[in-house]
Amino acid sequence: MNHKPLLKWAGGKRSIVDQIENMIKNIDTTNATFYDLFAGSGSVSFYLSSYFSQIVMNDTNSELHNMYNI
Repeated sequence: MNHKPLLKWAGGKRSIVDQIENMIKNIDTTNATFYDLFAGSGSVSFYLSSYFSQIVMNDTNSELHNMYNI
């Protein structure tokens, strides 16, 4: 089940998640970890959550960290 991001983020990757999915859908990601280095709204991480057993999201915005922690 894919989850939708809570935010719309400037420079977000929501418009290209289908392309990213096409790149990884034939790869065995069963025990893989996806690292989203510039998470922003998390659109890619949320969209690909059904493919990966673990997802690590990172961003330098402390307010964004706070929102996800809450």
